[in-house]
Amino acid sequence: MKIEKISFKNKEGKKLGGLLYVPDGKGPFPAVVFIHGLTGGVHEIKNRYMCDMLMYNGFVVLQFDFYDKPNGLSEIKIENTNVTQQ
Repeated sequence: MKIEKISFKNKEGKKLGGLLYVPDGKGPFPAVVFIHGLTGGVHEIKNRYMCDMLMYNGFVVLQFDFYDKPNGLSEIKIENTNVTQQ
């Protein structure tokens, strides 16, 4: 099993960063996109735990940050984001 840091651009060209959880074995694997709530992020313990459990049960999981909260992986400032943008 491995967890990789990844990044991609949103429609405005801003970097969104996240983690890709990949189980052991030969795929293809079912996949889950894990989207945190307004106060969440890739470093929240409960979010990491859920992604770990999905990976251990054979799922590829893409988890990303909508914004750059402390220790976040994306370049969008929290004060410049809103629910519609997310």
